[in-house]
Amino acid sequence: MSSLVRIICLTFCGVLCLLPPAHAAPALVNYQGALAGANGVPLDGPVTVTFAIHEAPVAGVPLWQEVQVVQVQQGAFAVLLGSETPFPEDLFAADALWLELVVGSETLAPRQRLASVPYALNARRAGCNPGDFILCYSGDSSGIDVGICRAGKRFCLPDGSGFGDCSGEILPSPEICDGVDNDCDLATADGVNEPTLGNLCDGTDADLCMEGTVSCVVGKGLGCSDVTGNTLDICNGSDDDCDAASADGSEDPQFGQACDGTDSDLCLEGTRSCSAGTLICSDSTGSVVDVCNGSDDDCDAASADGSEDPL
Repeated sequence: MSSLVRIICLTFCGVLCLLPPAHAAPALVNYQGALAGANGVPLDGPVTVTFAIHEAPVAGVPLWQEVQVVQVQQGAFAVLLGSETPFPEDLFAADALWLELVVGSETLAPRQRLASVPYALNARRAGCNPGDFILCYSGDSSGIDVGICRAGKRFCLPDGSGFGDCSGEILPSPEICDGVDNDCDLATADGVNEPTLGNLCDGTDADLCMEGTVSCVVGKGLGCSDVTGNTLDICNGSDDDCDAASADGSEDPQFGQACDGTDSDLCLEGTRSCSAGTLICSDSTGSVVDVCNGSDDDCDAASADGSEDPL
């Protein structure tokens, strides 16, 4: 049990389970309270509690005590004091009494003064004070205040009859890649539950080829391991750039360049295009002969002017 276990929003009221003679102490006293741990989160499950009534706020030997295994549900519990050890007949004759609780091995302080004798309080309704609240958390309490996880609050109902439902709690969620501890577990890496983690991806190059995998980059979010350069769509019958919208060879360095056809001259009278995976030249002119006119008609500097002149 933590050294900071505390009890909050306590009520102490008498319930006359059997009708005693006038001014006699009740056979049983109803006691309700709320137990929370060091982090303010309500306890759950069985807890061993020693209840003791003293005639002083500190020290001294108890006038009465008993041990009960208290069933705590979301911090709240209710017990009937005197059900294990009967009260002495003259116990509540004292002007002032203090109730002390020992939770496990820890004595809670300070003791609570019983301002009125319990059986005089049987007309009061046990519960809580409007405005009071206790913390609540339906997940693993070890995750509270880790990452995004936060405890919620259960507020006292307007009629003071008890606490309402838990509201405002933030529970763990799948660990996506966003630089936040979503699952409230420091042992898991950021993004381990990211659905796209490990999928193929394309980098920042101009092609659309999936040449990398998705990973979670610390401080940056999702990233792609593709660091290859641009893959050009050359004229070869393949979709090199992985882009069905771009024509084969549309990025070939020779695409659209001036070219010479199959004639005997060397003049660039056509342009290159891609057809069926092969570069072709649109030059369909006939051969231009080098006549004697002072010009290089056949675009061949190695042939003398007029060397092909029919005259």
